[in-house]
Amino acid sequence: MSTKIGHGFRLHSTDLMEVHFMMEALRKVCRPLAKRGIQAYWMEAMAEEADRRIALPHLSRKESVASLVNRQIREDWQELQHKHRQPHLDWSFEIALIPGKDYLLGLHYTEQSILVEELFKLPKVEAYPYWNNTDGPKGVTRRSWKARGREWDRALGNDTPAAKGFTYQITSPTPLLWREEQDDTLQPSKEHRLRRMTEEVALSRFWDHDRPNDEGIQEMFRIKDWLRDTDEGRSSREAILEEMARILPESYRVADFLVEPAVEEAR
Repeated sequence: MSTKIGHGFRLHSTDLMEVHFMMEALRKVCRPLAKRGIQAYWMEAMAEEADRRIALPHLSRKESVASLVNRQIREDWQELQHKHRQPHLDWSFEIALIPGKDYLLGLHYTEQSILVEELFKLPKVEAYPYWNNTDGPKGVTRRSWKARGREWDRALGNDTPAAKGFTYQITSPTPLLWREEQDDTLQPSKEHRLRRMTEEVALSRFWDHDRPNDEGIQEMFRIKDWLRDTDEGRSSREAILEEMARILPESYRVADFLVEPAVEEAR
C-alpha cells in the first residue's frame, strides 16, 4: 500500500512547556498573516466586481459591491464547511504532534504555504516527510529512509494523528466579517486588474451564443485560442486592453464598494 506523508516534520524537543511557547510564538506570527491573506482576497474580489460593473454595464446589479461579494464568500464558506476545498478563503492552520523518544513527530495541515514557511523558521523544527512510492530525497540513505518509514508507521498506526498525540489550532478557520476598516492598499494592481478584465470582456463580446450550453468549456477555449494565436484575435485583445485602461480607475477606496447601485446612478 502506498504511504505518503509529505507534510511531516520533526521537532527536536520533548519539553512540553518549550513546545507550548513555540506554538504560541507561531500563532503570533501566523494570525496576522491569515488576516491579511483573507483581507487581500476580499479586496481582490471587491475590485474585480467593481471593474466588472464598469466594463460590462449591461449586467444589472441590485446591491452594492460589498453586499454581493459578501454573499458569494458566505456561499464559498458553506462549501468549505462541507469539506469542499476553497484555498482562496481557507487560512486555517492546524498542527498535530506525536510524542517520540527524543523528539516529536509533527503533521501540518493548511492550504497556505506561507504559513508552513513560518513553521520551519522555528528553532528545532525540520522537514521529516516520508513516502514509499518513489525513492527518498537526496542526502538520505536507503537505510535511514526505511527506518523513517517504520518510525511513521509506529507513530500513526491505524489511528488519527489527534488520537496519537495532541493538536494546536494555529489560525482559526473562521473567516473575517466585512468591516469598513478593510485595508484598501491590499487591492491588486491596475495591471493585474486590466489583464483579468480584458479576458472577461473578450469572452463576453466574442461568445457564440448559438452554441449549446453544454459546449461552454469548448467555446471558452476557442475564444482564448483565437485571441492568442491569430492576428485578428491579438489585435482585438489589444484594443480591449486599451479600452479597459481608459475606463477603469487606478484604484478604489473601500467606501466605493459600499455604494448602492441606486445611489450611484443618481449621482
